[in-house]
Amino acid sequence: MLSQDIEQRAALYEALSSYYAGNISAGETFIRLANAYLQSELVLPPKEDDVGFDFNRLFVGPQKLLAPPYESSYLSPHRMTMTRQTMSVRQAYRAVGIEIADKGRIPDDHLHYEAAFAACLLRSLSPSPQADGQSDIAAHYAAFLRDHLLCWIFPHLEHVAAHSTTPFCRQVGKAAQLFFTSEKEALS
Repeated sequence: MLSQDIEQRAALYEALSSYYAGNISAGETFIRLANAYLQSELVLPPKEDDVGFDFNRLFVGPQKLLAPPYESSYLSPHRMTMTRQTMSVRQAYRAVGIEIADKGRIPDDHLHYEAAFAACLLRSLSPSPQADGQSDIAAHYAAFLRDHLLCWIFPHLEHVAAHSTTPFCRQVGKAAQLFFTSEKEALS
């Protein structure tokens, strides 16, 4: 059985992944899990009728995305997707034997995939520190956070805060800000 801390963090990543995959209700789960894990008191706002519209404006389109959920959008010089950052993320997945099923349809550096990958790595950690590959998985996790997620998530969340028109999407962004701040501190 995984430690409670690892289990909670994996669940947070899974809820965030589901939210960014388009399951807006997973945002509620993410806020609740963040409150429990971080002992915060973020208010869970009701999902207004226009949350789907706001979500699409921020993350999906069809217009220019106001808070693109792609690593390459923040790290490439011209805010483009499918750049060397995307390929670097793909290599990080492959290093542990994971490949995106619908590769090419959605770039590998989409937050949905990156959060799911972090959850997968956490769930792969054994409760026994002597387990084979334990240090390799922990090293992949730390490297993925350091080299990928933490390099772009905070500017992304700033865009969410600046451009969201609904309290719901803003609050999911605030919960993510708190969670990734705790992840960054734990990595230090």
